[in-house]
Amino acid sequence: MARKYSIDEKKAQIAGLLHDWDKCLNDEELLERAIKFDIELVEGIEDMAALLHALTGAVAFRLQSDD
Repeated sequence: MARKYSIDEKKAQIAGLLHDWDKCLNDEELLERAIKFDIELVEGIEDMAALLHALTGAVAFRLQSDD
């Protein structure tokens, strides 16, 4: 997709990896992490917790980068 839109492929690869930082967590872990990170949760997200992986991953990565 990066090539199709003339985007730097290496940067796109890194962005994809960062986006999926928390992809390996299960729904319960994602919800716990979102609450821990004070991420505002919309009504019904419990049924779609897997969608939180990009948000929780971004915060987790940022916190690790700050250390």
